[in-house]
Amino acid sequence: MADPGVRASNRLKQFSNVKAVQARSDTNREYLNRLETTFRRCVSQDAAKLVKLDRFNIRTSVLEFFEFISNYPTQLLKHFRGYKELISYSNAAFYKRTLQVMKIRGKAIDDVIRFTFLSELAAPEHSRNTNEAEAQAILAELRKLKSENRGLTAGIITPHTDQQKLLVDLIGKAAEREFFYETLKLKIMTFDTCQGEERDVIFYSMVASPTRDRLWGVFIKDLDSIDLEEDGKIKAQRLNVGFSRAKECVHFILSKPIEGYEGAVGEALRKFWTVCEEARQERAVNEVDARSGREPEVLNWFYQTEFWKTEREHVEFIPQFELGKYLKQLDPQYEHPAYRVDFLLRYRPVKGREQKLVIEYDGFQEHSWKVTDTAFYESIGSMSAAIPSLRSTSDYARPQPNQRAPSRTNWSRRSTTTSNT
Repeated sequence: MADPGVRASNRLKQFSNVKAVQARSDTNREYLNRLETTFRRCVSQDAAKLVKLDRFNIRTSVLEFFEFISNYPTQLLKHFRGYKELISYSNAAFYKRTLQVMKIRGKAIDDVIRFTFLSELAAPEHSRNTNEAEAQAILAELRKLKSENRGLTAGIITPHTDQQKLLVDLIGKAAEREFFYETLKLKIMTFDTCQGEERDVIFYSMVASPTRDRLWGVFIKDLDSIDLEEDGKIKAQRLNVGFSRAKECVHFILSKPIEGYEGAVGEALRKFWTVCEEARQERAVNEVDARSGREPEVLNWFYQTEFWKTEREHVEFIPQFELGKYLKQLDPQYEHPAYRVDFLLRYRPVKGREQKLVIEYDGFQEHSWKVTDTAFYESIGSMSAAIPSLRSTSDYARPQPNQRAPSRTNWSRRSTTTSNT
């Protein structure tokens, strides 16, 4: 039987907790009353507008409150954190593809989006919302990062706090614990606690298995039904925030096939899978002219256009196209130099003839041909291709010695005469 003194002490602690909760409620009510008074005095006494104050409560984030009372909404359209593939889900699902991604991917897509599928659970779970097999797999990946020692930072995001606790305990017992937290700057988060965080590599432990899946309680079922589902905005925001924290790589650790995930979170995972597959159709940054600082940007811009997104099955985009060699194959009598152009775009529509477009980022120093080289334009004309020029303002200010930079109107006229499209 418990000591009477211990029982009295426990009752006193419970009473103190009740008093603290009551005090917080009283303070909160006082703040809300002062807010309403200020609103009436400085903004409006209109009853319809006073309803907005009801949004300001403990269940509503400050950001959501100010969105509700805003007069003019706007957002940043340039994204600098990660590659376009890493922000692809949020860009499509929440930003209507309006984000312009500035970071250029210079490595293989398989180093940017990774999936690891576990065939079976390594050990029984300690609770209904844990998956030790996924936790062990992530620990192994962290050890790989340590052995590679590439100076990357790492984070882990999971839907369930139980899994978060399991990961904290498991990694806390590892011999490499200090390296993980000090060098990798490791942070173990849930989809609710990762706001404002970013890491080079983000591991996702989704916990769900073929026999147990409780993700329905964390994520929204259908993004089109945000206002219909209870806590719909919060559940949707978890997806937007949670899947946009990575700077270099996302690595999904999954315990069932990707088709087995339902609801909006399943759509998100399948989006990353599809983006990875589609990116393999794109040309790599290391295929452009290494002397040009702009051609990688042109490549990045092109793959963000609606034209590529909707017509990719009919498009071939070739960096550093060897124009001279191509024309020599068509005509053995071809005697012009072995020209090479920045990009060749081929478009083969379902109906109609093939269209060809030579795209040049016209920094004069980067070319083996001169702007006044008529043989080059004759070569372009012989393959019935248009040749638009992408040029920054600075290019007009830096022609080669003894070479006059052509005016914009002269260049346009030159493009027209070489185009049969």
